[in-house]
Amino acid sequence: MSTRLYLGGPVLLVGAGGIGSEVSHSLLEVFEGALTILDADTIELSNLNRQAFFEEKDIGGGKAEVLAREIEKRSENRIAAAWKRKDVRDNEFTPGFFRQFACVISCVDNVESREHINAMCVLAGVPNIESGSSGYLGQVCPIVPGVTECYVCSAPPAEEQHPVCTIRGVPASWAHCVHWAVQEFLPQVEALLERSAGVEEGDVLEFLGKYAEKMRIDGLKKTLMQLSGKDARKLDFIQDISARRAYPHAIAVQSERETLKILEKTVPSVISSNSIIGAVVVAKLRRIREAKEQRAIYLSANSKIRAVEMLAPFGGCGVCSLSLHDLFLPETSTLWDVVKKACSSGVPEETTITKYSSSGRGSLLYDSDFTDNEKMSLSVLGIPTGTILKIYTPRSAHLVYVNIV
Repeated sequence: MSTRLYLGGPVLLVGAGGIGSEVSHSLLEVFEGALTILDADTIELSNLNRQAFFEEKDIGGGKAEVLAREIEKRSENRIAAAWKRKDVRDNEFTPGFFRQFACVISCVDNVESREHINAMCVLAGVPNIESGSSGYLGQVCPIVPGVTECYVCSAPPAEEQHPVCTIRGVPASWAHCVHWAVQEFLPQVEALLERSAGVEEGDVLEFLGKYAEKMRIDGLKKTLMQLSGKDARKLDFIQDISARRAYPHAIAVQSERETLKILEKTVPSVISSNSIIGAVVVAKLRRIREAKEQRAIYLSANSKIRAVEMLAPFGGCGVCSLSLHDLFLPETSTLWDVVKKACSSGVPEETTITKYSSSGRGSLLYDSDFTDNEKMSLSVLGIPTGTILKIYTPRSAHLVYVNIV
């Protein structure tokens, strides 16, 4: 019997980092077909010890591009790997984009991206294998729209932790800047300071030249010339380097207290955990293809791997329980036009419209006490393609993806 894995359609892999790399190793063993890899990040030196597809010559390159190239080469073109160096939340990736895939594999490292992928897969009706790890903990949840609970159905996430794998070539948060400072920049500073002959001005200038495009370096030469090895790990220096990293990316600098909190909650990226999770993800692909019952898998350091049957969709879920709409509208359309298209029975008086946000910070656009936006066009309201609206009436609730045509 053939052990090859065919899904009858292409697979989308979102995230080419720690877990994404391990999923790719397992796909190389069994998968045959088309694979698209989506990741906006670049390869950093600190990635090389736990993401084996990347080599020193790849530093600065796109993770998605390099991973796709290596997969095609190592599979001898048994896997046709395409890539896109963009964030999954880019409005290029509409429900129509997701609908072309037989399954989506989510290997991202933050809740906002997970919730966005979940919403898009629900809108597109495409299975999504959600995965994650934190130190020795890990989980894989196969989500089949209309059959199992979705990512939002389950209980609220536990207190936030910061896996080391969130080191990014292009940071998107203060935590990314702090991790880059500690894991990427500080080891290089310590290596510079450990030179037996002492640190010369020319050495410092050459060193800083390598980072000129990654951080603000003005005034840093003097600091490094005066720095001792024991000072490199002090909080004030970590704070300074994190702020310099944040500056070119327009990321707000947080307080030292917040930086310390991030450092205290940082957990190591354990490659053995990622490897197990990667293998389980590919096993779940086979079960989805065979339409078998779905179980979530949980990995723990202190107990056996647990398999827990996925529940049915939660009737009160704010995503998968709603009526789903993928609407195409001219930019001159108003909010009322959207409601009329979604609610075929007409527009009830008691209607509420909010802009959905995977960050949990959705904004109110209309209700009976706030009618200012009723007749405004979508363009005036700043509602482009990619906006997801929630519409609530006394009789129904709707999740609407807006495509501007």
